[in-house]
Amino acid sequence: MSEQHYEEVNNPPHYGGADNPFEATKVMYAWGYGPGFDLGCVLKYLCRQGDKPGLPALKDLKKAQWYLNNAIAQIEKEQAEAQQKENNSTDEKEGDT
Repeated sequence: MSEQHYEEVNNPPHYGGADNPFEATKVMYAWGYGPGFDLGCVLKYLCRQGDKPGLPALKDLKKAQWYLNNAIAQIEKEQAEAQQKENNSTDEKEGDT
């Protein structure tokens, strides 16, 4: 994968870059939209792939993949946090008996 392609798909500069706390995806998560925002972006990129003049369909497919991977990672993180919370709650209850 070329460096230019990487920047066009993963945190491109015109989206604010990886270190920008105001990058649109980060803001949408902070506002509580979570994986639903990412999944909406997946649909957007899949539906319009190959339709932009001069841009290959592969670029939009890679962007859809990035958003899908981001949604999966967030869901996995949320599930792990919920499981940890449940484990902690169970440990506290067992300690009370």
